Amino acid sequence: MGGSCGKPCFALPYTLIWTDANTRALEQLAPAFGCFVEYGVYPHLKLHDGGQEVAAVQDWTTCATVYLRPGYRQAEELLTRLLETLRPPVQG
Repeated sequence: MGGSCGKPCFALPYTLIWTDANTRALEQLAPAFGCFVEYGVYPHLKLHDGGQEVAAVQDWTTCATVYLRPGYRQAEELLTRLLETLRPPVQG
């Protein structure tokens, strides 16, 4: 999908609306990757050791995207876990 600041962008297969539940889930996921969540316009996952940003999650009206730092050795696993963690609950 493109990139931001040199980070490849991956589209999630659903839209994302931040709720208390998925925000807490993101904060609980971050330490598994040695990260903390920093909030601004959208959440960033940053390494505890040095504060380097490894991922950012953007919630657009029509889609959700994840930007991942090239060379981050756990990028594929993090993307998979974010996909699972942020997936909206099934309605119905």
